[in-house]
Amino acid sequence: MQLIKKTTAGFIKSIILFELLLTILNVSGQHIAAYKEIYQTDKESGEIPFSIPKKTNGNGWDDYLSFKKAKAWNQTLKATVLNSPEEIGPMEMGGRVRSLLVDTTNGIYLAAPSGGGLWNFHPALGTPFTPIDDFGSFMAVTSIAQNPFAPHVIYASTGSINHGTKGSGVFKSVDGGATFNPLPSTLPQHNPDFEYINTIQCAPTHADHIYMSCQNKLYRSEDAGLTWSMVFQAPHTIKSFCFSSLTSIVVSVDYAGVFKSINGNSGTFTQLTGNIRSTNVQGVVVASYPGNRAVLYAYFVNATAVHEFYKSSDGGNNWVPLSVPNYYVAQPTFCLTIGVSPNDSNTVVVGNIGWAYTLDGGSSWKEGCDLEVDFHHVHFHASQPRVAYLGYDQGIGRVDFENMDSIICWSGTPHYSYQPNQKELGKSGGFNTTQIYYGDYFPSSYGNSIVEGQQDGGCFAVFENGQEERVAVGDGGAVFINKQNPDEVFVSTQFGNLKKSNAATTLPSYNSYSSSGSFSGNHPNWITQFVGNNADGNQVYIASSDSLYRTENGGNTYTAFADNNALSGVLLAISHKNNPTLYAIGYKSASSWNSDLLKIENAKTSLNSEVVYNDLLDFGADGFPNAIYVDPNNEHIVYITTTNGNAYKISNLNGPNATVTTLKGNATNVHFNTVIGMENYPDLLLAGTNIGLFYSEDAGVNWVLSNAIPYTKINDLKYRSNDNQLFVFTYGRGAWTCHVNDPTDILPLKNKAMVTLFPNPVLNGVINVVSEKKETTCYIMVYDIAGKLVMDDILGPHKTSLSIHHLPKGEYIVHLKNQSGKMVGIEKLVVVN
Repeated sequence: MQLIKKTTAGFIKSIILFELLLTILNVSGQHIAAYKEIYQTDKESGEIPFSIPKKTNGNGWDDYLSFKKAKAWNQTLKATVLNSPEEIGPMEMGGRVRSLLVDTTNGIYLAAPSGGGLWNFHPALGTPFTPIDDFGSFMAVTSIAQNPFAPHVIYASTGSINHGTKGSGVFKSVDGGATFNPLPSTLPQHNPDFEYINTIQCAPTHADHIYMSCQNKLYRSEDAGLTWSMVFQAPHTIKSFCFSSLTSIVVSVDYAGVFKSINGNSGTFTQLTGNIRSTNVQGVVVASYPGNRAVLYAYFVNATAVHEFYKSSDGGNNWVPLSVPNYYVAQPTFCLTIGVSPNDSNTVVVGNIGWAYTLDGGSSWKEGCDLEVDFHHVHFHASQPRVAYLGYDQGIGRVDFENMDSIICWSGTPHYSYQPNQKELGKSGGFNTTQIYYGDYFPSSYGNSIVEGQQDGGCFAVFENGQEERVAVGDGGAVFINKQNPDEVFVSTQFGNLKKSNAATTLPSYNSYSSSGSFSGNHPNWITQFVGNNADGNQVYIASSDSLYRTENGGNTYTAFADNNALSGVLLAISHKNNPTLYAIGYKSASSWNSDLLKIENAKTSLNSEVVYNDLLDFGADGFPNAIYVDPNNEHIVYITTTNGNAYKISNLNGPNATVTTLKGNATNVHFNTVIGMENYPDLLLAGTNIGLFYSEDAGVNWVLSNAIPYTKINDLKYRSNDNQLFVFTYGRGAWTCHVNDPTDILPLKNKAMVTLFPNPVLNGVINVVSEKKETTCYIMVYDIAGKLVMDDILGPHKTSLSIHHLPKGEYIVHLKNQSGKMVGIEKLVVVN
């Protein structure tokens, strides 16, 4: 056999592991919710008005119902402010894959990347990857299950609390994954437990039995998902579950251990103790051998990264401790997984930061090689019993135990050994599903080229000519491109580790980036946030745990020039002029946890000249600051979003008392992540949310969900004003760009003919319509909340009222157009009788 030598990519992987060993912590929350939906009016769903915020279980905004309303608004408005969308990438680095289904017998090949929806792919090569639907209700699937009695029946569960966005229940396919429809019984408005579904599985012995875990609760359906009952409430989050002999089910619970029921009925689950660990547990997963489900495995990791491996041969009654894999483990509540080959009970794969396998039932282990990091799923299928598919933070690994090679490991020992043949699918395969935190654009002469920082994949430079280079490893953070000299680019990894290249376009590579100046890297956040000045690319500003730092010489040296006022989680924003205004916002961890805003005028030359706006954000209502952006038209206005999904305009910052105004307008239910303004057009705002890209033409009163970009979570937006190009950095669907119509051509809603509907809400079945511009003839169209036209009519000088007695109570969207078909008004209508 040929000895495969370590390549440059392997060297970079070595650096990834090394940096993870130095800096690894529990990863902060990620993930979102669901997939594809048929939009229909649900008279029993208790629809939420646009104007009334709602939280359920205190865990965040109800994104599912928000999406239904936002999409209906968009469908009826048919807006064209944003157009010409284009995927940027990166195409050589996939995103975190939470679940896989590869059934080669029936031609079913599905991957579920976090926030990226469901994808088809080639099971051996990866490419071509094809998204099934970029515009479903939500884009993050947590688990895929196949009915063993009807293989073309597939279930996809949604919603992960780690991702920060609620799910929309379970979706079912009866055509092998070609199309999915919502399973009505699992809609979250019927049961809030279904907002976060961790795992779904079909029972191997009953065609109609399905189990799903929802945080710490286990539900069962005995009628193929028509109805559900809770059968087990665990003391902590259910990590995994599997089926044992006959009707038994075994459940693993973080911080608790392993539980078993002989029949899955409520009240029959008991914790396994004695010859298996039941204390000092942090993460644990279980799996059974499909050929004989009396054979079970349990893999434990505790808080000090000590791991244990157990085997049972009698359905979980008795357990034997075996050897453990020799590889680095950490953060087991975030990523821990296990899988057993369908035709060999001795072939077991486990995954955490890395992955390992045993071919003798746990008597000995080998560390897996040549794949990336943070493993979330091991998938075996009877159609290829010796091939495992592994889902991890950068894509999919294909591991073929029928073909063994002698290869070099990029981590751990031994340095070379017989290993299963392995492929990283998704590299150069168009699997644009990266989770991006921050991004920046090159000047327009470089087209749509960008640099972005992403979850676990480091920082990537992506050029319009198709060239992609990983320029930093670890968890990528904020990035900045010097707009006057684009060869100078700053990138960051965890805790403020800054690097800079002076040859970012001429010699784009990992080796061209080195540490930037004298900044110590003592950053208060896990994911680094800093800002650069587009008007003077030599200026960069960053916070440490106690000070604010700046460089005026392109990162050669950094100077502490202001105190951070004892704030934690500090985020910065800057006006783009030669001597800018800088804002810093953070929370007071030593007292109220409320957030203060600091303002520093003339930040390039000032020294300790802060203005402090105290308690700008309330911790109870808002949580922590999430993003801050300076209005490009007025440096004394900033836009702030919070971890609870709120969005605010902070104005009058040229005086001692700031004015705080909510920006959520008619989108009160939507979780906002970032808001930016448009240069030379103060009424046009753009927002990245948990459910897609929104825009407002009237400074945040009315928001429209754009269909230019997939409906996924968006963390960062950047606008290049000289060519009206918007850059969209998503958390699960990579980077995109689209064109913003020339602001001078956009007529804001507030300048259109004002139309009043009264009474509203409607009490007597009749509405009156008054137009301030006295349109002689007006076409009126009424849409339901699903975007379906339910009635239309013509109004004029002799007809100014409309009977709507036939409309059921609920919310509607009313459009009015003039004789030439131009929109002159759009209003929400509530029918209460």
